Amino acid sequence: KADVNAQDHFGFTALMNSASSDKCNRRKIAKVLLEHDADPAMRNISGIDVTMIADYHGNYEVIEQIKHSKMMKRLTA
Repeated sequence: KADVNAQDHFGFTALMNSASSDKCNRRKIAKVLLEHDADPAMRNISGIDVTMIADYHGNYEVIEQIKHSKMMKRLTA
């Protein structure tokens, strides 16, 4: 089983990479990662999280997906 929250040497996760643009259907990838408990609260080594990345790149659909994800509901409960 793959770790959906694995980080590279800069602290980026697959969810963060999927929020950076919409090449190759990355919004769909973000949705799948969130469905498999990717943690939107994780930060890279610069302290940046996935919502900051999505906002910077104008991927507001990803931000909405995060808001409604089961992991975010657990974090805010």
